[in-house]
This record gives sequence, C-alpha cells and structure tokens, in this order.
Amino acid sequence: NGQASRRPVRTGSSSSEFARRVLLRRRSAWAVSFLVAIAAGLIALWWNWRIPPMPEPPAMSVGVLPLVAQTGDPDTAQRAASLTRDLTSQLVRSDVGIRAVPVPQQGLSIRAGIAELARTINVRYVLEGAVKPGQGVTEIRLRLVNGGSGEQLWNETLTLKDSATAADQMRLLRSTMEHLRNRLFEVEVRRATAEPGRATTAMDYVLRAQALDGADKTLARLHRQEELYEEALRRDPDLVPALLGIGDILDGFIDLDANVDRDRVVRRMDEVTSRAVNLNRTAPETWFYRSGALMYLGRWEAALEASAKAIELDPDAAWLVSGRAWDMSMVGKPTEALTLVAQAIALDPPGGWRPLRVACEAHLLLGQYDQAIAACEKATGRVGVEFDIAYFLAAAYAHQGLSEKAAEEKAKILRRSPGFTIATLRAKQYSTNPQYLRLAEAHWYSGLLKAGIPER
Repeated sequence: NGQASRRPVRTGSSSSEFARRVLLRRRSAWAVSFLVAIAAGLIALWWNWRIPPMPEPPAMSVGVLPLVAQTGDPDTAQRAASLTRDLTSQLVRSDVGIRAVPVPQQGLSIRAGIAELARTINVRYVLEGAVKPGQGVTEIRLRLVNGGSGEQLWNETLTLKDSATAADQMRLLRSTMEHLRNRLFEVEVRRATAEPGRATTAMDYVLRAQALDGADKTLARLHRQEELYEEALRRDPDLVPALLGIGDILDGFIDLDANVDRDRVVRRMDEVTSRAVNLNRTAPETWFYRSGALMYLGRWEAALEASAKAIELDPDAAWLVSGRAWDMSMVGKPTEALTLVAQAIALDPPGGWRPLRVACEAHLLLGQYDQAIAACEKATGRVGVEFDIAYFLAAAYAHQGLSEKAAEEKAKILRRSPGFTIATLRAKQYSTNPQYLRLAEAHWYSGLLKAGIPER
C-alpha cells in the first residue's frame, strides 16, 4: 500500500553510512573525554602551584615534651614539671639560635606519634624523657629524636640527688643541655651544608658560616663567613645569631688584616652588637659580644658592666668568665684576670683553649714569661686558633732567649697576616686604656721586637 512504500529501505550503502556515523560519534566522545581529562589535570597543576607548599620547620627548632613521671606520686609529678621548665630555659640559654617550643600537658592528646607532634608544633626535633625516683636520687632519662623520621639522635641519663639544691639542679641541666646542643648543632650543620644549591632559611646560612669555624683562621675564611652572615641578615634583619656572627668576624678582621679600617669595623661591631642586645636582653651571648665592642670603643666601664651582666644571666658558663677575664686584662688588671681564669677552669676542668689563651696574655702582661709560655703551650694542644696565641708566644720566647722557638712563632704570624708590624699591632687598639698600654709596651711589643717583628 501507499504507507508501506514510504518506509525507508536499508540498502548496503546506507548501512555503511550509519556505521560511519556511529564511529564518528564515538571518536568525538573519546576526544571530548580526553580534553576534559587534560583540562582537569591542568587545573589541578594550577591549583597546586597557586597554593605554596608547607614550609619546612625552622632550623634548630626543638619541641620539649613534659617529662613523664614514672610513678603516680604527686612529688615525682611536681619534680618532673619543674625539671621540664628548667630544661627548656637551659636549652635556649645554651645557644641563642635554638628555638625551644614547650609542649603543654594537654598537647599530649594529639600525640599519635612523634612525626604528627613535630608537624603540629612546627619543629624539626623533639626532646622527651622520664623521671624515676630512686633511693635518695632521681633518675632523669632524656632523648632527642628527629621529628620527621623518629630517629634517636642523642640520649643521656642523669642522676640528681634528692639533697641537691635548685642551683645544683640548674648546673646539672646546663651541662646536659650543652651536650645536647653540641649534637644538635652537628646534625643541623650537616643538614644545612648537604645541599649548597637549594633554597635555605636565614638560619641555614648562619649554620653554614659556623661550619667554617673549625678551619684555619684566614682572611679568605673570614670573608666567606661574612658573606654568609650578611646573606642571613638580608633574609632576616633581626636574626640575633647572624648579628653576633658578624661581630665575631669583624673581630677576626682586626686580628688578621694589617690594613683593616679599624674605625669602620668598630662602628659596625657597635651597630650589630647593640642591635643584638636590644633584640634579646636575656641571652648571655649578646652581652658577651657587646662587651667586646664596648672595649674597642674605649668604653671600659660599660664593657665590664656588659660582661658582668652576661655572667649574671649564666653564672656557670666558663667561657663567659673567661670573657670577663680578658676584659680585666684590657683595662690593665691582669692579676684580676688570672683570678677569673682560675674560676673558669674550676667551672670546666681541666680548662679549655679560651681560659688558657687569656692566662697566657695576662702572664705576659705581668712579665711572667715562664708562666705565659706554659699557658700558651697548653692552649696549643686544645681546640682553638693557633694564630691568636702565636704573637704571645713569640714575645715570651724572645724574652726568655729562646730564639728558635720565637722565630717559629714569628713565621706563623707573618703567614697568617702578611705585613704584620708593631705599628699595625698598635693600630689595632685592642684597648686604649693607659694602664694596659703601659704593660703591653713593656712586655708584649718589646718581646715581638726581640723576636724580629719589624717596628714598621
């Protein structure tokens, strides 16, 4: 009929056309899906790019967990809380660059693990421990762990007598935190210097500079350290360790550079040490460096007040007592300096390089050449800077007629500071105190002349 005749008849060619259209539609769908996937990937990349990555925890950062009382009695719990507070304060005091973050007792509820805790409080390392009472003593077990990996980096067990005073407790903890600080510094220096090309924090540049301290004291080394400290200050102008590092390096330039612009160097020392003190008045280290700058400025009483303040903040620090001993020599009081040296050695027997170096100079200024030689020779066997005592030994040997030994020390001086003369030594003006200058002329400068150091 007529209706039937209107129905389409599928021929072979029309069937092929239908298949081709289906295939095109499928390909179009695949292309759209592919483009959507690419767009989604690009959007994800853009989103990740626009959100900055989580910053790394600060260098030298330590979370301090409350010490765990291993018995349930209130006295042990109270002692654990007291020890935790003292540990935190002593850890910060051991190095102005350490950032100690106390973890409150309620913070323990988040402790699914060390890594989670470290991320939560944004620290690299975690200090934890326990307190256990014994027969007349309290045992304190401490350990430092890497916040990321949980690796134990340091541990120590202390025994505190129940009869110990508060001062005894602080002294014990101070010594222990020095041990921890040394280990932490070692680990952090290794981390900061492992990848010199990667982006780093301001404190990482300080650590890189401090890593060079063990090398020979040369102008090239000092210039490199200065560059690193200045880069740290460009990144963080208020970073106290960098300010103090600059002060230390400038002091080295006065020692080694025969053509140093002393006035410019001392002005910069005044600037950085004053700023450091204003930023952190409770750190003994800032007052120690401030004392040296004030001595160069000829402000002797202020220098002595600064070194006294440093000791007041940390009376058990042998290096601070040695620093005040040097101040005493610089104001023409070497006898008082030797008394302080004895105190420093008693605090940290048998005495390190620093107090022996100060003793060497003080004995030389008193004309006690044999004692000066003995102190200097002991110092050469300790960790320290050879050059800093070579010009004391050269003078003392020469006064005692030991010409060959004096010549050896003279060679060390000229090797480290070419062009060194008595005139350049006077120009350094370690102190302009009249009493000091009288003693230096009589015993130090005259000895160097005998050793063959030229006047000009």
